[in-house]
Amino acid sequence: MRHKYLYILCLVTAAAALFSYFYLDIPVATYFFSIKNSPLGKVVKPISGLGRGEWYLIPSILVSVILWKKKKQVAYKALYIFSAVAVSGILVNIIKLITRRVRPTLYFSEGLYGFNFYKFDSDFLSFPSGHSATSLSAMVALGVLFPKLRIPFLLFGMIIAFTRMFLTNHFLSDVLGGAMLGVMTAILLYPSYFQQRITGTLSRPG
Repeated sequence: MRHKYLYILCLVTAAAALFSYFYLDIPVATYFFSIKNSPLGKVVKPISGLGRGEWYLIPSILVSVILWKKKKQVAYKALYIFSAVAVSGILVNIIKLITRRVRPTLYFSEGLYGFNFYKFDSDFLSFPSGHSATSLSAMVALGVLFPKLRIPFLLFGMIIAFTRMFLTNHFLSDVLGGAMLGVMTAILLYPSYFQQRITGTLSRPG
């Protein structure tokens, strides 16, 4: 099947996130909490900021609009990046509102862990990690468009996702969930709408 391995990866990541929730999230977060103010933290913090959606949404939609009539193929490439980031971001926000998971900051300040379905502020919107979803959706989309740079793009996206744990903005399972959502969105969007418009070919069914 066309996306068999993607679905297997999704299941494995979901299982890893569930395992992490029960056994790894707290010890991993505790370790990073102890070192986040180290000199390395000063390097990590600006990298983490690259997971914000506006870094990808604004340039990509501008390129798409400006080149829509003159260079349609490039415009569709930019629109693909925009769509991958936007769709993953929408899905992240919906899931956050449903799950309302407690952030690590509240674990360290008040000993809270898990889910609270009666709170709506940002301290209870930890799962999944939006920065992880954004960075992975953008980098996977770029890797699809520029296959020779696929591995560097993917590694960069993973580094951005990692910083969310380092700074204790998210638990490990939050990052795994966001990353999985970003990867799935970027990969599934391409053949369903953009591949034919960019390359002139259709993906194989099945």
